[in-house]
Amino acid sequence: MVQKTKIRPSLTPQLIIKLLVLLLVIAVIFLCLGDYGFYAYYKIRLEEKNAREEQEYLRTLEKDKSIECDLLKNDKQYLEKIAREKYRMAKKGEIVYRVIEKEPENPPKNP
Repeated sequence: MVQKTKIRPSLTPQLIIKLLVLLLVIAVIFLCLGDYGFYAYYKIRLEEKNAREEQEYLRTLEKDKSIECDLLKNDKQYLEKIAREKYRMAKKGEIVYRVIEKEPENPPKNP
């Protein structure tokens, strides 16, 4: 009786190199595109930068509004200036003139 021996593929150096290259390619793909990869890190850093810029803008805006509020509460001249410019108010007996600009009859054509 003849025995059949199973031939197992041996791990040849070529096969080992191919497996290592495949493993390396998969690792690089996960490192670049995975949940914790470089791309996700870049997006998070960009969002953080935008949030910090917005935060700085809002702090500046808050400071400006606080100064304006203080001026409106304490400075009568500033309050009068805002009332005249923004709300077109006038003192009693004052005459306010409104200048209306005419539009040109033949406006220049833009090409």
